[in-house]
Amino acid sequence: MHSFLDMELFFKQSLDSIGHPFNGNIVFDSDWQRYGCPESKSSKTSAGYKVHSDGKPTLKFWCGKCGLSESFSFDEKYEHEPIHIDHQEAIRKKNEREQLAIVTLENARDELKKLWDLSTPCNSHPYIYSKQMSISEEDGLRVTFDGVLLCPVSSVNGDLISLQRIYWDKTNNKFEKRFFKGLSPKNGFHLFGDLASHRQVYFAEGIATALAINKATNKPVICVYGKHFDTIAPIMAKAYPDRQFIYCADADLVTSTKQTTSEDNANKAVSNIGGEIRLPDFSAIPKAINLETSRSDFNDLYVLLLAHGFSKDAVLIELKRQLTVPSILHTQLLKHLIEKITPVDFRSLAEIDEKEKLQVKHYVVIVVEMVLKLAKTLNWGICRNHEFIYLFNGEYWNLIDEEELTTFLGTAAEKMGVDKSNARYFNFRDQLYKQFIAVANLPKPERPHDTVIINLLNGTFEITSEKTVLREFRSSDFMPYQLGFDYNPEAKAPLFAEYLNKVLPDKKKQEILAEYLGYVFIRPTTLKLEKTLLLYGSGANGKSVFYEIVRKLLGSQNTSEFSLQSLTNDNGYYRAMIANKLVNYASEINGKLETSIFKQLVSGEPVEARLPYGRPFTVTDYAKMIFNCNELPKDVEQTEAYFRRFLIIPFEITIPEAEQDKQLAQKIIANELSGVFNWVLDGLQRIIKQKQFTDCESVRHAREQYERESDSVKQFIFEYGYQTSTIGYSLIKTLYEEYRSFCSDDGFKPVNKMNFSKRLKSMKINLERKNFGNIAFLVKPK
Repeated sequence: MHSFLDMELFFKQSLDSIGHPFNGNIVFDSDWQRYGCPESKSSKTSAGYKVHSDGKPTLKFWCGKCGLSESFSFDEKYEHEPIHIDHQEAIRKKNEREQLAIVTLENARDELKKLWDLSTPCNSHPYIYSKQMSISEEDGLRVTFDGVLLCPVSSVNGDLISLQRIYWDKTNNKFEKRFFKGLSPKNGFHLFGDLASHRQVYFAEGIATALAINKATNKPVICVYGKHFDTIAPIMAKAYPDRQFIYCADADLVTSTKQTTSEDNANKAVSNIGGEIRLPDFSAIPKAINLETSRSDFNDLYVLLLAHGFSKDAVLIELKRQLTVPSILHTQLLKHLIEKITPVDFRSLAEIDEKEKLQVKHYVVIVVEMVLKLAKTLNWGICRNHEFIYLFNGEYWNLIDEEELTTFLGTAAEKMGVDKSNARYFNFRDQLYKQFIAVANLPKPERPHDTVIINLLNGTFEITSEKTVLREFRSSDFMPYQLGFDYNPEAKAPLFAEYLNKVLPDKKKQEILAEYLGYVFIRPTTLKLEKTLLLYGSGANGKSVFYEIVRKLLGSQNTSEFSLQSLTNDNGYYRAMIANKLVNYASEINGKLETSIFKQLVSGEPVEARLPYGRPFTVTDYAKMIFNCNELPKDVEQTEAYFRRFLIIPFEITIPEAEQDKQLAQKIIANELSGVFNWVLDGLQRIIKQKQFTDCESVRHAREQYERESDSVKQFIFEYGYQTSTIGYSLIKTLYEEYRSFCSDDGFKPVNKMNFSKRLKSMKINLERKNFGNIAFLVKPK
């Protein structure tokens, strides 16, 4: 009678003979025992054996890595005949198997390519029809000459690695699915839609479900074969780090605790790389409807809603509602982050041994690092930009204050495991805040100079000289605003157009308004036109309607309304407040201004600013300037550099009381903002092409008149009808006396005699000194 030791020795020698040695104790009469194949560096379970000891003891062996299957039986003859292992023969057989596997794989790939090339693009198929879906050639499926639907299985690089074949099985009277023999679909998927232009990416299990989700959301959908969300998602996250993943799991009926559901694998993906999970909700559908249809995935929901009497459009709307992941309000973002925080092992993360004491610096550094890491994992973000703290909610960045962040960091530290007394101590929280400020600075976004981007509800609109495209949101864009409507290229604004035609019948003036609103989205590095827009005219002429529409179009959080006097003040407080704003639109322009700072602001040059009790800093991205005004600034610098910065649009038509619609702005805001935005886009594209504002005689004349009327000397020369001459002249003494009289009569403050002569020179009037006095070559026409 042989002992188990004899059998164990025999079986170990047998495994060694096939190049798969096993070093542990052989387990008898059990399920498969898994261990690692020597050819696999990563897997520890690719090989396995199973032994039964009754009758003739036998070991069965299998290796998934090598494709090897063997069986060894222990017999009495081995008592006196120890196994003689021919290692060279074992190696030869192993090499033969490997070569055969390579040839088999190459043959399978050749057959795959041949089948794919001979098939035709699919725009209809009985299987798709049975799922009540539609398909087009752009969806990327193919069909063979005998009607087999081919669903591609591709790698992340786009290489075709296998196929799923869907065909009608006449024996079982149903559609069957089979993968291409000899080619593993592992880590493969099929993409519906375009990844390049979307931030949100959906995952779905199966072709029909992926199609339903794609049609409902108009977003890219990654079709996984099986429940492999957890294996495909990390691959995609590495290739597309800025995307938000949404896993559309099946609502599987769990029949066993050992059963792994698609929701289980979706949860693994979320735990690993982040994302959201969506499950179909069948609660609104009576159980008696379509009993033959399962209630598992979003395609089932699609079919059942149609059976329940919903129109196709209504079904797609309901699916989109269930699938949509709403952006989290910035006010709720820190609360959601706190909910996601779990205790951490500070000692392990600090990489110090058990004898060493954890110091405050370890806690401070690790808490801030973990907060930033978690925010990035969830596709959110927290950062410092200049002296401001911003939160990213997946769509755009928004300001939070210092106190709010400090409280959040203290609460986060407590949830991670910092002692409550320390986590709530003001000095510890202050250290957390200072550490955050030190490490959370956002790198300056680098964009091509010819690129303009605009953030909308349904994506970021990108404009270059070659194309315009609506693409996904990106934290790296550092967009500190979001306009409050979708981009809709078909949207019109008939009421807005009617309003413009009434108050500004000059089309060129309308074009300049559209161009300037487009200009607010352009950085100075892309196009530097150095203009501020003035809407000039008395009351009841439509300026206030335009003001209300612009403020709502751009969003109150993206605009400010500080006076020119405040913005040019030496303290710099108000300049700090227009950082990362789109436009400063004030309803009046009155007050004195500091000319040098004004010229800097209009030119888009870096300007110094500071917050109260804060350090001075340089602002580079800040608002363009628009003003409504009944009067233009007086007592200003009399230089070309000053006046050329004004773009003055005269509003010259007064609307009678009886024709005024007090709700006009609200009507346009409620119904036409997307259409108004398209009007702005036309202006933006026009100004990018022209590299200047549209030339308008009325606007030119308004600036010339302002330049003349703001200079009492110019106005005097103009009003008294003086003209330059080469031979005729007037005594400057006489001219100055007339000028003072003019100023007294018309309410101007006269300049002194020296400055009077300087003003004449600046107007290119020749002056000369004669023995009877100084003269100017000016004469009055007879």
